[in-house]
Amino acid sequence: MAPIRPVLSIPEDLKEAVSIITQHGVNPVVALRVARAPTEDAQLSELKRAGIGDGVARSIIKKLKDIGRAGATPIQAVDNVTDLSGFVSALTSRNLWIRVAEASVGLLLIGIGVVALTRGTAVAKSVKKGTDFALNFVPGGSVAKGAKAAKGAKAARTVAK
Repeated sequence: MAPIRPVLSIPEDLKEAVSIITQHGVNPVVALRVARAPTEDAQLSELKRAGIGDGVARSIIKKLKDIGRAGATPIQAVDNVTDLSGFVSALTSRNLWIRVAEASVGLLLIGIGVVALTRGTAVAKSVKKGTDFALNFVPGGSVAKGAKAAKGAKAARTVAK
């Protein structure tokens, strides 16, 4: 049985560039990497890394320039801008905010359920003790002042009785 060779899928817009590069004995995978390189310098270094001499590498890049594939940065930059605008436009989608609301309500219900299940247990008491302890160390926070004031009022009521 013959070994199975993986199939390399080459995008339509790069097929001509890959064909030009492979005519000089470059592996198709390397040729695809060269065709996708963002600058001419990057393409030149990829070709040299593949063992192509400087003169042949420069002639390949010249042929890529002729077909408009030398230094593919502008095409990639446009794709990134499109991705960003797609993200921003998704923020205005009604369905996104419906899902966010559903997730928020779900988390709220889970929290209420956990509180209801643990009320009066040792776990709830230790959590309460830990949060009270932590609230006293909020630097200059109104929460810490409020907690101290509440404790002071409670202590005053206890003494008054």
